[in-house]
Amino acid sequence: MKRREFLRAVAACGLAGASPRALSAAPPIPRVIFLDDSEMPQGERLQIFRQSLELAGLSAERIRFEVAGMPGSDVRALRRELGACVKRDPGAFVTVSADIAVNGIAYMARIPLVMGTQIDPVKLGIQGPAAPRRHNVTGFSYDVPIDVKAFEVLADTFPDARRVALVADRIWMEHHRGSLDVSEVNARFGIDIDLVIPASPRSVEWEFERLLPSRTDACYVPNSDVTAFSAPALIAFLQRHRMPHLFASDGALRLGALMSYGVRRDSHWLPMATMLRHVLSGAEASDMPFERAREFLLGINAAQAARMGLVIPKHIVRRANLVI
Repeated sequence: MKRREFLRAVAACGLAGASPRALSAAPPIPRVIFLDDSEMPQGERLQIFRQSLELAGLSAERIRFEVAGMPGSDVRALRRELGACVKRDPGAFVTVSADIAVNGIAYMARIPLVMGTQIDPVKLGIQGPAAPRRHNVTGFSYDVPIDVKAFEVLADTFPDARRVALVADRIWMEHHRGSLDVSEVNARFGIDIDLVIPASPRSVEWEFERLLPSRTDACYVPNSDVTAFSAPALIAFLQRHRMPHLFASDGALRLGALMSYGVRRDSHWLPMATMLRHVLSGAEASDMPFERAREFLLGINAAQAARMGLVIPKHIVRRANLVI
C-alpha cells in the first residue's frame, strides 16, 4: 500500500472510530450447534433443516453449522456433553428433543436455544403460562389440540366404527390426554375410545391382541414415540386385519398407512431457521413467542385402501390435501 493510500485509510478509520486492522477484519462466523438426541437421531431429516437455513438466509457462508450427539435422558452425561459444547462458544443451540431441552437448558450458560417440540412448552416447563421465561429459549411447537378433529375425520370416513383404539406412549398420554375430551367424542360421534399404551414404544406387538377386530373397529395413532419406533409393525398389523386407521403424521402414508390428519410433516424446520436468524442478529430468544402450526393436512393412501378392500367416501377424497 502506498503512503498516500495508507493515510487515507487511517483518516477513514479515524472518522469511523475504528483502526485499519478492524476495518479489514471480517466479522466472525457464528457457530450453531444442533443438539441431536442420540436415542432418536434426526438422520436424513437434518438435510431438510439445512435447506431451511439456506431459505432463511443462513447459508454456509453465514453460519458454521455443527451437529453434536447428546444423551437426552441421561442428565449427568448430558450435562457433561453440553459443558464441552458451551466451551466452543456457540452463537446458539438448536434441538428438536424435549429431553435435551428440559434436562439440559439449565446448563447452557445463557446461550440461546431454538427448539421444535411436539409437546406444549408450558407443559414442558419451558414457558410459564403468564410469567416471563427463565431461560433464553424460543421455538416452534406443533402441539395443537386437534385430536377431536381426527376422530371426526374417522367418523366421517367410517361411520360404522364404534370402538376406536388410541395407541400412544405414556409421555403422550401424560401431556395430551387432558386436552382430549373423551365424553365429547362419544357424544358427537358415538365412539368409545380404548387407550392402548405399550410398555415400550419400541415394541408394540404384545398389544396387538387388544387391537384385533373382535374388540376394535378402527385405530387412531397420534404423534408419539410409538410412531417413531414402531409405525411399520403397527401398520403391517392394521393392513393384515383390514382395519381402518388414521395416523397424525403424513409421513406414515409413505410407510403404507391408510390415512393421516395433522400438522404437515417437517413444517417446523423453516420457522425454526427463521427464528435462529433473528437470534443470531441479536434478538433475545426469550422475547420471541413460540410459534404454532397453522397448516393441517388430510392425507389418503388410495392404493392401500384398494388393497385392504376399504372404500374411502368421495367427499373425503375431495377434502384431502394429499392422495397417493
